[in-house]
Amino acid sequence: HNTDSTKPAGTILAADKNGILVQTGAGALLLQQNQIPGKKAVSAADAINARQEWFSVDNILGVNSSC
Repeated sequence: HNTDSTKPAGTILAADKNGILVQTGAGALLLQQNQIPGKKAVSAADAINARQEWFSVDNILGVNSSC
């Protein structure tokens, strides 16, 4: 996966069974496990299956979603 420095930090660049790729201020971070508040930690694939709308490409974590 390539990073896109034109996107703001927190932007989801890709989301698949390998993880959720999120733009940061200095590149990108691949999240392989996620923990939704009040829930147990799960794999990225399980998180995407549970909340697909949260992890859509171009969503900005904490802005376009409830995460």
